[in-house]
Amino acid sequence: MIRYAPELTPKRQRIEALVKGIESAEIFGGLSETLDEAAECHPPEVVDALLRGVLERKGSEACLFAELCQRIGVSPKD
Repeated sequence: MIRYAPELTPKRQRIEALVKGIESAEIFGGLSETLDEAAECHPPEVVDALLRGVLERKGSEACLFAELCQRIGVSPKD
């Protein structure tokens, strides 16, 4: 439901699902959908998870997190 009707999902639940997805989704395993959602909804908890992903994830996944951070105007010093 979160993916297709995020406005019907309680905000806290949506944020928790996004953080969990950022921490665990992989390329061809839900990462694209998670990043699309994070581009639309990026409260501080989601931004923190994205920045952790830049630092902790490997290879292409870290690059995708960095690209999204740049696109939404977030840098590590924020």
